Amino acid sequence: MATPKKKKGPPMEPDSPPAAPDSPGGEKAAEQSFWQRQRLKAEQLHAEKQRKVEEYRRLKKQREAKERKERIVAMGRLLAKQRLVAELEATRGGASRVLRLMRSASEELKRDPEVVKLALAQDGHALMYAADELKRDPEVVMVALEQNGNALEHAAAELQRDPELVELALLQRRAALS
Repeated sequence: MATPKKKKGPPMEPDSPPAAPDSPGGEKAAEQSFWQRQRLKAEQLHAEKQRKVEEYRRLKKQREAKERKERIVAMGRLLAKQRLVAELEATRGGASRVLRLMRSASEELKRDPEVVKLALAQDGHALMYAADELKRDPEVVMVALEQNGNALEHAAAELQRDPELVELALLQRRAALS
């Protein structure tokens, strides 16, 4: 039994266009055109992939830079708080220094209950530099009143009418006078 002979020529791809049987050179030209289109598509896909990779890298760099900046800012805030706390602790009995420190503190530190209470324990009038939300906090106002009954004037209006706080302020004032 004889084996069938294979046809010579380029291998036919499943996606290749059908050959034009009526022209002798048409089959070869059509095949070259098909492969050129395939190469062009592959180059375009590769270029698009490269653009996406570059865009991803650019966005990743931006995100990392933003995160680095946020970490640096957070560390700066923490250091500022630590420095202010250390200065407040070092100024025991120096009421005017406490007021200067609170006046020059950042708004963020003026909203920090820990920092404000530390200052109020030394000078109740430091309440005037505390953030408004802390002036409405009865616990913070009590710390100020325990140090100086006159600090009630710096509390929020609704707390100035609170009988418990008014009594505490009066008791502190009497103690200061005796």
